[in-house]
Amino acid sequence: MRYLNTSFIFFFLFYINTLQANTSTDAMQCINFPLTYSELSIPQTRLNINGKIIDFTVDLGMKTAFSLEETLVNELYGDQFQYENIIQSDLGGNINTIQKSVLPTVALNGKLFKNSSFTLYKPWGLWINADAQEHPMPNNTLGRDLFLKNKGTLYYSRNKKLLRWCDGGFNNIQDTTSQIIWMPLIEDQDGIHITAFYKDRPLNLVFDSAATVTLLKPLDRLNAEPQDTHTQDHSSSYLDTLKIDHASIHTLMYQHEFPSDFQADGLIGDSFFQDVDLIIDTINQKIGLVFL
Repeated sequence: MRYLNTSFIFFFLFYINTLQANTSTDAMQCINFPLTYSELSIPQTRLNINGKIIDFTVDLGMKTAFSLEETLVNELYGDQFQYENIIQSDLGGNINTIQKSVLPTVALNGKLFKNSSFTLYKPWGLWINADAQEHPMPNNTLGRDLFLKNKGTLYYSRNKKLLRWCDGGFNNIQDTTSQIIWMPLIEDQDGIHITAFYKDRPLNLVFDSAATVTLLKPLDRLNAEPQDTHTQDHSSSYLDTLKIDHASIHTLMYQHEFPSDFQADGLIGDSFFQDVDLIIDTINQKIGLVFL
């Protein structure tokens, strides 16, 4: 009789623990965005948006949640939107007028997002190492506001060719034994900021997954001693080291003039992410660099 009671208690506790685990898992929803990379090393993904399969560029350097072709917006929502004209400058120094509005709801791979900002697609930007016409990308783009304006955790891995978003904190969705450097989540119009050291000088840099290389303002703008004279040709890029906390990261660099309204010292591009994964936890307001 004692044996039966003990067995029943064990089974009951096991059942309760299993039920709680399943409830917790079901309550948290994750979306996987498998990535491919263009010849320019720019991440792309194919996803279901409101029941329609569409190819997207993934650009964590873009402020709004989406950049969408007008034909796609009209197909999915009709012509219900009123647009605000905003002025933006690209890294080539071009001034652009683009139209911005808000999607009340959008379903991505079955996950519903509300009040997502978007702009109408306009072909502009800087192409360093190739002609854009020779290496076309999807015109529709996912930007950082899709993830930063919703509570959850973004995990971006160039190595795994995966972007994952979960509506839970990092500790709930990711178990890793890799070295992680944590820092506060700081974001503004320029992007998501981190402090890195280049030639012993602290730099304020922002992430840009759609940039092929790490772009820095010319060294003389940083009050550092120039190493070379770099032209606007991609062949002038060079491999060098950034230091973050106690870690050193080798990345392909390129010096470039930025528009006057860009306040950061540069941006971190794809070459940086060859050996580093990125975590953005908006619940705990922190970002993490995972060293592979």
